[in-house]
Amino acid sequence: MRAATTGRQQHAAAADDDVLDLVLSHEREIGRLLSAIDEHEQMLAVELRPALASRRDEIARASERLAGLREHEASRARVQALTSSWSWRATAPARRLYEWYLAVAARPKGHRP
Repeated sequence: MRAATTGRQQHAAAADDDVLDLVLSHEREIGRLLSAIDEHEQMLAVELRPALASRRDEIARASERLAGLREHEASRARVQALTSSWSWRATAPARRLYEWYLAVAARPKGHRP
């Protein structure tokens, strides 16, 4: 009977060794993964976050320029609509006469062309 008990004890000891090897293997794998995570976090903090902030600033500046261009185009379209209207063409002689009057009024007294 003692032989059977010794066999069971040897089997249990071997199983304990296998479990210990498995736990140690998992511990090494966990350590490797944690190290890789740390490297990725450092790269993220040092390289990627500043690059992302820079790109966001570029997008903000480009959006501002685009808004300015759209506003400029809208103003240009309004001016084009105004200057191509019938009333603008009809009042053109009066505007030229007024411009002439302003030029004459701005000359010093006694000065003739």
